[in-house]
Amino acid sequence: MLQQHYNIAIVTDDINRSKHLSGLLQDNRNRAHILNYAQAYGNKLLEIPFDVVLIDCVSNPDLNYSTLSEIREYNKLENISFIFIISINQETLKRQIYKNPNNFIVIDPADRFAFISMINNALYQSAIERKNILYKDMIEGEKKLLSHMDELLELDRIVQFTDETGLLQHLEQSFIRRLELALAVETALFTSFDKIKETLALNLFEHGGRNLLRKHTFGLHRSLVKRLLNENYPHIFEGSALQDPFVLELEEALGIKIFSLLFIPVTVFHEPRAGIILINKLYRDEFTENDLSFSMIAANKITYHLEKIQLEDFGEGRAETGSILAAKNEVIVKEWTMLKHIMDSVQFGTIVFDISFDVFYMNPASFRILNKKKAEPPYPRLTELFDSVAFSFLEHLIKTGKFPIIREELQLQDPQIPHFYIGLSIYAFPEKKREGKDRFILVFSEISRTKRIQAEIVRMDRMASLGALSSGIAHEIRNPLAGIKAMVQSLEEQLEEDTQKTEYIQRILRQVNRLTTLLKAFFTYARPNLPDPAPVSIQKIIDEVWPLIERKLSDKKIKFQQKYAADLADVFVDSNQIQQVFLNLFLNAADAMPEGGALEIKAMNTVYSNPIVDRRKPTTGLLSDSFVQIIVKDSGIGISQKVCKKIFDPFYSTKSTGTGLGLSIVYQIIKEHGG
Repeated sequence: MLQQHYNIAIVTDDINRSKHLSGLLQDNRNRAHILNYAQAYGNKLLEIPFDVVLIDCVSNPDLNYSTLSEIREYNKLENISFIFIISINQETLKRQIYKNPNNFIVIDPADRFAFISMINNALYQSAIERKNILYKDMIEGEKKLLSHMDELLELDRIVQFTDETGLLQHLEQSFIRRLELALAVETALFTSFDKIKETLALNLFEHGGRNLLRKHTFGLHRSLVKRLLNENYPHIFEGSALQDPFVLELEEALGIKIFSLLFIPVTVFHEPRAGIILINKLYRDEFTENDLSFSMIAANKITYHLEKIQLEDFGEGRAETGSILAAKNEVIVKEWTMLKHIMDSVQFGTIVFDISFDVFYMNPASFRILNKKKAEPPYPRLTELFDSVAFSFLEHLIKTGKFPIIREELQLQDPQIPHFYIGLSIYAFPEKKREGKDRFILVFSEISRTKRIQAEIVRMDRMASLGALSSGIAHEIRNPLAGIKAMVQSLEEQLEEDTQKTEYIQRILRQVNRLTTLLKAFFTYARPNLPDPAPVSIQKIIDEVWPLIERKLSDKKIKFQQKYAADLADVFVDSNQIQQVFLNLFLNAADAMPEGGALEIKAMNTVYSNPIVDRRKPTTGLLSDSFVQIIVKDSGIGISQKVCKKIFDPFYSTKSTGTGLGLSIVYQIIKEHGG
């Protein structure tokens, strides 16, 4: 791995002091550039992208900060950290400097330890400021791209087409070129999917023209693209994924080297119909979530209009189904067939029931969402479809009589899916009562993932606040601590041994070390290290942790039990970080059993059917549905429901001596591993 170098400007008018300061910065990571004040005023500071600027005010005792204000406000320097070395007599200058949060002050003569610590902190703060500017530019760029999407892609032309053939021709020839320019990719393609033959068809036209150059048909039998189309999932091909048979065949057909490929399925009534392919970013090595989002929105707009065209064709009697309908009931059968086709295609559940909770209709999505076996009429009653708590909630809503009931949330008890939620609305049936009973329409969809994302956003907001706070704490606490420790150690070297003053100094050092340890725990949460994963067995990880807790469990009379599946798969994790997870959980369990008890860990292979998107990298992808499930269980006092919601919050602790960071760090580590 290449070592990062830092450019540090030293502005001074004293040659001897420039040598002294350069000596303090002696480090193979630092590149010192000596400038005098005249060069600094002459824009020399703008010629090199400096990470830190060091101003030696001692060599210019009459310096006024206002003379530097113009330099400080340059775009390239306004977010860079400046370190001012001033003498103890330059009190006025000190009062002027501190007002800028990116300014640091060192009193001459500068202690080496304090000086190096100040340099490191300034480098860190400059890096944070650069990242903040980068993220801000990225967000602004994404907003501009999305806000001008209709104009960039000429989406108003899509809605002008009333026939499917004309629309598909426009997508192949004109739309795809607009998308290519908007996202700055080397090549963009629109392909048609044949579900029976399992092939993608590609028509290549001359650039900027309408003349067809050649056609290609790609088989998908051994390609991941087949699964992506059937499951309607986008995917970014990069690295080893570029060895996919379809990608290799496409590369040969086009005659270009593919470094990264983004594939977006296009579906019509949840049936795969086409695919949008973007190849090689022009100004980056890989595709990002912004490209993915933009392309998916475009694909959704195409899907919407294709479905609209088909529905209009069906309503006008041009669908093939219409030719076999009996003339007498043609209109009725057409309408019912169309409605059934729509209800069978939608992904939200629909249930029609009466005031006695007898069910008259359920669409296929209802059975899938509620994890019930699909049945023909007569359907199960509402009391059989929902658990008692959920049914009581629905009954209460209906008895209020305030229809329509919009956007309610309901948690269902499902042993296979923890924290299972649905969002629902209830409408009074528009037609007259049947057999004297009111009827209702229940429309619902699963929102478990949305609830998890909402909780994650709240947690991310806290993390963002904590990240901002960490910079301030580093500036206000860590550097003074380093200075205190350095000064005390210097005093210790000057004192005779076995004196009472030596004991005082040792006490000070112990307290400084204790605060340093607390800060390390804080920064472990605020800036966790990235995992370095490798295949390893869970049992091997536990064997490494066990010696660390064996004595404590034995003293508390706690029995430790392990149960592992015979065919337990290895996990791809950072062994050291996962050891930290288990150690924290075991110690918490031991604290919850002051009178002794049992601590049990179980591990087994499992399959989680809901796809999980891995967002730990700039490019998204789907995690495998194969997992190892690990359960840590103790016989202790337990956690109340109220407290349970807060256990992963930073600085929340029920222990008088706790920091409230243990489980927060555990949560961070598991999320970083895709758990």
